[in-house]
Amino acid sequence: SHNVINDIIEDSEGNYWIATKGGGVNKYDGKSIEIYTTENGLCDNEIYSLLEDNKGNIWFGSESGKVSKFNGKTFTTLAEKNGLSSNVVRSIVEDFEGNIWIGSNGGGLSKYDGKSITNYTSKDGLINDYILSLLFDKKGNLWIGTYSGGINKFDGKSFTHISENEGLSENTVISF
Repeated sequence: SHNVINDIIEDSEGNYWIATKGGGVNKYDGKSIEIYTTENGLCDNEIYSLLEDNKGNIWFGSESGKVSKFNGKTFTTLAEKNGLSSNVVRSIVEDFEGNIWIGSNGGGLSKYDGKSITNYTSKDGLINDYILSLLFDKKGNLWIGTYSGGINKFDGKSFTHISENEGLSENTVISF
């Protein structure tokens, strides 16, 4: 199961981070591979999503619904006890102000400002709580791709829905 790759990114130093299904994360510097697992402090060995933030930290979204941040030396983990939804983390993005946005598969959307977590669910206007993909546009709008619910656009105040009813060809949006 370690041969299944869920996500891959290139960081600002030219390293490739490879998220695997069960084998943790591989960091490839062009010459050798370094493997990070729960033994190193990673939140889970099944990682679905990766992000490098504007400070050079690497973020990992996991099967267990936890999120780890790696500063190059140590891992810090956000979990339910910090207010995070406890569902599979499918997507992580950063906004222009440095906030981290986390999309989960069933738990909705979470915003982490470095201190606390704010959660948004269908009760707050999301079309549904099964988020597969996230993307910020140049105007600062957050686009949210869902499983079977179409797309939400969040302008920081309210959610707009775009689905097959509005002409979208498919209501499941895996990536942008």
